[in-house]
Amino acid sequence: MAAPLVSVVMAVYNGQEYLNTAIDSILLQTHKNLELVIIDDGSTDNSRTIIETYGDKRIRYIHQSNKGLAAALNHGIKQSSGTYIARMDCDDISYPTRIAEQLKYLEKNPSVALVGSGFDLIDQDGRIIDRSIHLDRPSDVGLEFLVRNPFGHGTIMMRKKALETTGFYDVEQPIEDYELWWRISSRYPVANMAKQLYGWRVNPDSISHKGDAKRQIQITKLMSEIWENQTKVKLSKAAVKTGLKHYASLGPKYQEQYVYFVAALCIALRKKKRYLEATKLQTIVWGLPKGRAVLKDIRRNPRSHNYNLVNIKQ
Repeated sequence: MAAPLVSVVMAVYNGQEYLNTAIDSILLQTHKNLELVIIDDGSTDNSRTIIETYGDKRIRYIHQSNKGLAAALNHGIKQSSGTYIARMDCDDISYPTRIAEQLKYLEKNPSVALVGSGFDLIDQDGRIIDRSIHLDRPSDVGLEFLVRNPFGHGTIMMRKKALETTGFYDVEQPIEDYELWWRISSRYPVANMAKQLYGWRVNPDSISHKGDAKRQIQITKLMSEIWENQTKVKLSKAAVKTGLKHYASLGPKYQEQYVYFVAALCIALRKKKRYLEATKLQTIVWGLPKGRAVLKDIRRNPRSHNYNLVNIKQ
C-alpha cells in the first residue's frame, strides 16, 4: 500500500535569500511521496528563476499577482492533491524526518485534525540560537488558545478534509494562522509533537517580530472571542499532577513550560475577573516546582515563554 501523498504548501514573496535551503529541506525528506506546491505571490526578485532551476517533478510552481500570504496559501491548498497539507515557509528549514513523523502521528491518531511541533530558532547562518518548546497533549493545546497561539505556523500538518470542512485562511485576518487553528480546534482535537522538527529563521524584518499594531489589535479581539467560548477552565489538582508527570518525563524544559502554562491560565482567569477559578488554580500552582517564582515572573513579564497575557482584556 502506497504511503499517503502529502502536499507541502509554500508561499514566496521576494524570498530569494533562503529559498534554495527551504526547497532542499523538503525534497530531501525521508518521506518521498510528496509534492511541493510553491505559490509565487508576485515576487520581483529572482525567486522564480531559483525555483525553475529545479528539475524535480514533485515541485508545482504557481504564479499570481501579489495578494498577500493568506490568499497565496488558499490558492496553493486548493491546487494541492494531497490527503494531508503541510506548511512550509520560504526562509525556514524542515528537518529530514519532519514529514514522515507528522504523517505517522496523524495516521495513528485519526481524530486529530492538525499537528504541529517544537522548533529551533535559527539565525541567518542557520545556527540554532534558541529552542521553542510546545506542550503536546491535545487537552493542554486546546486550553493554550486562551493565553497564546499554541503553534508555529510553518510546523503545521493538517488533514485536507478537516480544512475543507472548517474553511481556509481568512484573507481579512492579519493573524490568519492563529484564527484558522482556533477554528479547526473548535471542531477537532489538535496537538503538537514534543520534538524539534523545524528550523524557524529569525528575521528582524518579519511581521511577527515587529509586533505590528494592527496585528496586536486583532490578537486581542480573537482572544476575547476565544474566552467567550470557554465557559470553564477545568484543571483539577489531580489533572495538573498528571500533566506535570507527563512533561517531566519529556525533560526539564517541558516541565518548565507546563508550569508556565498553568500559571498563565491562573493570571488570565484573574484578569477576566473569574476569581474563584483563579484562586483555586493559584493554590495548585503554588504546589508546582518553582510555582511561586513562575507566577511572579509571568506577572512581571506577561509575554514570558511567548504567552500573550497583555492581549487579554476584562
